[in-house]
Amino acid sequence: MLGGAKVKVYFKPAGATTFTYKGTATTNGKGVYSKKFTATKSGVWQVVYAGNTSRNAATAVDGVKVK
Repeated sequence: MLGGAKVKVYFKPAGATTFTYKGTATTNGKGVYSKKFTATKSGVWQVVYAGNTSRNAATAVDGVKVK
């Protein structure tokens, strides 16, 4: 079952060394999540799923450039 999993969202601004927690999203029945943020700085977004007894932990990253 993919639905109901909690993923944590983090952001690291360009030039920073650490990520900052921004919120939590919950997956739907297909494992898809959505969370809206307004990007005010360039940097890297990271989403982390901690895993459980039947699913491995996972991390995804994506960059954003703000002009």
